[in-house]
Amino acid sequence: FAVDRIDRSGGLALLWKNKVACHIINYSQNFINVEIRYADRSPWRFTGFYGYPEHDKRRDSWNLLRYLAQDVSFPWCIMGDFNDMLYVDDKRGGTTQPQWLIRGFREAVQDSGLIDLPMEDYPYTWTKGRRVLNPTEERLDRALASQRWLDEFPQFKFINAIADRSDHSPIMLYLTYKEKEYKPRIFKFENAWLEEQDLNEVVGKAWNKDSCASLLSKIKGSTEDLDEWGSKLRTRFKRSIVEFREEMRMNQDSSNELCVRKYNEARENLSKVLKQ
Repeated sequence: FAVDRIDRSGGLALLWKNKVACHIINYSQNFINVEIRYADRSPWRFTGFYGYPEHDKRRDSWNLLRYLAQDVSFPWCIMGDFNDMLYVDDKRGGTTQPQWLIRGFREAVQDSGLIDLPMEDYPYTWTKGRRVLNPTEERLDRALASQRWLDEFPQFKFINAIADRSDHSPIMLYLTYKEKEYKPRIFKFENAWLEEQDLNEVVGKAWNKDSCASLLSKIKGSTEDLDEWGSKLRTRFKRSIVEFREEMRMNQDSSNELCVRKYNEARENLSKVLKQ
């Protein structure tokens, strides 16, 4: 479900899996409000939010938050780019955030009966001048929830993830954090394999392994060999992503020149891998 942008700014989108029953309650240019039902969980409400970036429209954002809070039918979680800060420490570098903006947003959150969810990893979600020495960094993106939602999902995990290009880092909220379960994988040819120099050799050896085999047998044998070869590539690919993201995470201190250089190198390497 998407809300179209106006000119070159804005635009919202919400995606969900088939196993989740998601009912759109209402929406605007600043939010998508939905009721969620799945598995054996009680229904709850989720709102994806985008706050006005202009100072003279912040009160509109705060009043919109209060309006959304009037619906107390379900446990509620609201998450997104609020373009606001709750605390002085939500900003590092640049000019100091005006107190009236911090106070206004904090009062709106309190009036709405919401609790700021603690976020793991790096404390800032937006960077101006990414990535240079001593840039302006702010926590504009966050997740807020009602006490009923916290009672329903006490094992949540809220993470500030790594972005390879955007000036905003993605934020991820796990309702019940657990390791992924193994599921049998269906063979799929990956376009990234076309960039590998030994692809033709792998296919050629598999195809010519048994000259007397039928066409179907050759296809089956080639698929099996490709799958085994591709599995090793996927492992290498995933390992590279993990390593580069970890390198970025370890060097997020933008006040250190060496960290900035290492961060930018890892970011560039990650971008190259993800383009494959």
